[in-house]
Amino acid sequence: MWNASKEGNLLGRRKPPYRRLRHEGGVAVQLILEKANIDEYLKATDIIDYNDDQIMKVAIFVSQGANNEIELVHRLYEFVRDKIR
Repeated sequence: MWNASKEGNLLGRRKPPYRRLRHEGGVAVQLILEKANIDEYLKATDIIDYNDDQIMKVAIFVSQGANNEIELVHRLYEFVRDKIR
């Protein structure tokens, strides 16, 4: 199971400016950021305030049982896609 406490802050993890990812189908994807400083993408805003207690509780609940970071991202994406209007 993916463990946020062992692998970093659930919503505030730091990543390099680019990284190569592989998904289960073996297709490589390269993420190239427009801004050199990754912190620019991780700031809470008026629209996305991930520091809000309710958002943190939902993120932790949805992430329970995720085996890795990719599964965690899928779970959070699907929750937002299907439940937030």
